[in-house]
Amino acid sequence: MKLMHKLPLLFLLFFAVLLGTSFAGEFRVYPGAQQRNDLGGTASGPLERSLVEEFREENLKTLVYVTSDPFEKVVDFYAATGNRYRVGALERRRGKKLYSEGKKLEEAFFILDGAPDLWTSRLWVKVQNPLIEKVKGEALDREYQNIRNLTAIVLVDRRKSVQ
Repeated sequence: MKLMHKLPLLFLLFFAVLLGTSFAGEFRVYPGAQQRNDLGGTASGPLERSLVEEFREENLKTLVYVTSDPFEKVVDFYAATGNRYRVGALERRRGKKLYSEGKKLEEAFFILDGAPDLWTSRLWVKVQNPLIEKVKGEALDREYQNIRNLTAIVLVDRRKSVQ
C-alpha cells in the first residue's frame, strides 16, 4: 500500500528528469531578440575585431542576437535553460567602465550541454551589455567602438554537425 502512495511521486520525479534532459544541449533564442548577421564579418587587421571574431576557430558556429531588454532579464532567461559559468578573470572585469563611453560592462556565461567549463563545452551562450561592435587593441590597451545600449546574446556552437 505504501508503494502505491509513492508511485505517483516517483512518476512525477521521472517525468521531471526526462523533461530536463530533453532540453539539455539546446539553444533557445531569447523572446524578441533579433539576429545580427553583420557582426560576423572578418577583421580589418590583427588588432581590430568584431564581437564574433573573439570566438573564431574550426568547426565553430557563432551567432549574435540583440535585444533592448535589460541584462538581468536576459540572464534570468538563460539561467533557466543552462548552467551559469563564472570565469575568474572575466568576473573581475564585470562592471568595469568602458572608458570611451563611461558605461559599465556586464557579462554572464551559460553552458547548455552540461560540460564542466567553457573550454570543453560544445554549446554555450554569452550575455553581454552593452553591445560592443568593434574592439581595437589587446589586453589593457583595448579601445571599444560602436557601443550600443543593447543586450547581446552570443551563441557559441562547437558541435561536429556545424557546417
